[in-house]
Amino acid sequence: MLLIVGETIAAFMRQLTADAGTGELTPFTGPWASGAPAIAAYTAGMLGAPTHLVAGIGQDENGGLIRSRLRAAAVNCHESRGAHLRPTAAAWITYYPDGYREFDFRVEGTAATSVLETDLADLPETASWLHVSGSALLFGEPLASSVMNALHRAHSAGATVSVDPNVRPEVLTPPAAARLAEAVDLAEVVFPSQGELEALGLSVAGLTRNGSIVCATDGAQGARVDTPDGTWHIPADPADPVDTDGAGDTFAGGYIAAAMTGATPVEAARAGSRAAAESIAVVGPMQAAFTRGPSARKSMAFTGIVILGTAVPVAKCTWPKEPGSSLPSLLGTSTSVFRVRVAGSMASAVRATVPMNFWPGNSCSVTFAFIPVFMFVAYACGTLA
Repeated sequence: MLLIVGETIAAFMRQLTADAGTGELTPFTGPWASGAPAIAAYTAGMLGAPTHLVAGIGQDENGGLIRSRLRAAAVNCHESRGAHLRPTAAAWITYYPDGYREFDFRVEGTAATSVLETDLADLPETASWLHVSGSALLFGEPLASSVMNALHRAHSAGATVSVDPNVRPEVLTPPAAARLAEAVDLAEVVFPSQGELEALGLSVAGLTRNGSIVCATDGAQGARVDTPDGTWHIPADPADPVDTDGAGDTFAGGYIAAAMTGATPVEAARAGSRAAAESIAVVGPMQAAFTRGPSARKSMAFTGIVILGTAVPVAKCTWPKEPGSSLPSLLGTSTSVFRVRVAGSMASAVRATVPMNFWPGNSCSVTFAFIPVFMFVAYACGTLA
């Protein structure tokens, strides 16, 4: 299970053209569901990863918009109990023709920073992966302390930790920089953009020397994967960008979803690149349908037979039951790994029997049958609502 703790934000955006002058007359579009942690959670959820987000969301129209996008990705959202009396955080983002972005954040005193350590419950101990966006450490208390609490607890429990530094120069105080550097030091996977590690006094060489994977993104130039075993360049997927907001967070969500299924760092980076390319092709950072993800696969996209003895005779499936629910079958025991996106929309989904032949999380109906001498399981993919 992937756990993310952090802010949600309603974003208003505008793109200035070369002849727009100061931009005073250029209107903003929005609101759009946003916030770096929320974007990563949305992407991972859309791509089939069992995802839990602990966040503060106001009880207003902007909060309702954010909830609807998280529900669309089947993200399990654990809302801070203290957030409902505060407004949803907001940000106004201006894109300039030279690529420069100007941010006006309205986060202080909003629902976004209201997350308490008690809101975490036992999620850090049950997560197999924890992802931290550096912005959640920079926007204020009690959110920042709660994120660090989750990080230390998940790390101690053996979860994989990833950190996207997401450095915001306008709020990067010395104490905040020290806290962010501490988080990066604890991470097994780091997703920096250009200059972020240097701003924290860290280096790729130092992180990989300590065993970390550093996956640095650079927009249209692609990504660079540095591991203790070597360095690889991942070209950016072809895209027709219309809105690049949240591309790095989308990349991280795509990487994590793939890595949680057993992908190598290079394979996971390619998955992140694909997700980012699809995200920037639409307006709004949490709007992409991710047609290459399992939620868009059509009926009978894959069928197959696994004969007993050729693979581990355990079919791990999901159905609209809590993770951990089990059902005996002819091939062993089927265990619910994560919820299907829409309860009742599919009987179950193949999680892993022959991992190299499946994208774990595919929406499938599963039929068990017994034939003399052989037992087999037939898979037929379906479509989620």
